[in-house]
Amino acid sequence: MTMPTRSCCAGKITVPVVGVGTWQFGSTEGEYWGERDQEQSNAIAAKAIEKGAAFFDCAEAYQSGRAESALAVALAASNAPADTIVATKIVPNKCSPKGQPGAVRAELTASLARLKRASVYLYQVHWPLPLEDGDDAAAPSLATTFAELATLQKEGLIVHVGVSNFGPTQLRAALATGVTIATNQLLYNLVSRSIEFELAALCREHDIGIICYSPLLQGLLTDKGVATPLDALDPLRTRTVHFAGTREKSRHGGPGAEAELAAALTQVGAIAKREGVSVATLALAWCLANPAVVAIIPGASSAAHVEANVAGATYALSAAVKAELDAATEPVKAALGPKLLDPYQGEATQRSW
Repeated sequence: MTMPTRSCCAGKITVPVVGVGTWQFGSTEGEYWGERDQEQSNAIAAKAIEKGAAFFDCAEAYQSGRAESALAVALAASNAPADTIVATKIVPNKCSPKGQPGAVRAELTASLARLKRASVYLYQVHWPLPLEDGDDAAAPSLATTFAELATLQKEGLIVHVGVSNFGPTQLRAALATGVTIATNQLLYNLVSRSIEFELAALCREHDIGIICYSPLLQGLLTDKGVATPLDALDPLRTRTVHFAGTREKSRHGGPGAEAELAAALTQVGAIAKREGVSVATLALAWCLANPAVVAIIPGASSAAHVEANVAGATYALSAAVKAELDAATEPVKAALGPKLLDPYQGEATQRSW
């Protein structure tokens, strides 16, 4: 089956509905994802291109630029076609201060050098910027940054401008600069549904495509994930607001929603077993059932994972099963509320609202 595509931004941007998140590319022992050798990245890229999922999302923050470099090597090794879509991101603290353009150009130039590309299809501001310029002359400025993004776009170094983790207030502020925002990359999955309260509708209103990251919540929404007791999960996977803030490595300080989460995972697992498909397939297909979502970018640690991710794009999720999944995870949605955009922060310290 040919990989479906979706469009947004008045049809100016078209992407395959399944891409590849590359946070793990270039990771070494002792870093978040552990050792990830270049051959793994090469195999992932080759399989994604073979399956039509030739949309690779990266960021300068991933392994301090090494993910971008690893992606470039992987695309070269795979003889990636010219229409392969590459997206990357700039971290906010490296954006331009008020009235001082130039910082964004410098960061973009560095990213392009690592990616070995003359331009990038989608350049995203990784996290929100201050809504107003303060007294700190070195602080990043939303107005100056987006003006510089517009200049770089006119020069052809950026094809489309996007944002990431922008809540309603930040998104409206970015739109008010007059720059066309093509996409908003957001956390969205069966147990992280905060964008449904307001943000998804705002994106649709402005034809901003939602790129859904962590659609499997780092492996929780898989057959293995739903079968693993919460207390047996790796502490790195239990730092999000879904879990009690008293857990090891957690910093959000909130109560979590563990009872609701455990019940939801059990129900999702049962539905998948009854339907004869994997939990991951159901979870990915469910994300794509939201018309505000233009693409999902699950990570992968092997070519086999890419194959499994693609299955989610081609699975025909019935309205009845979607309704069951909605009902099963509604208590988690209600418990976590509308402000879950940064899953590691509590409501009082969210950067994105």
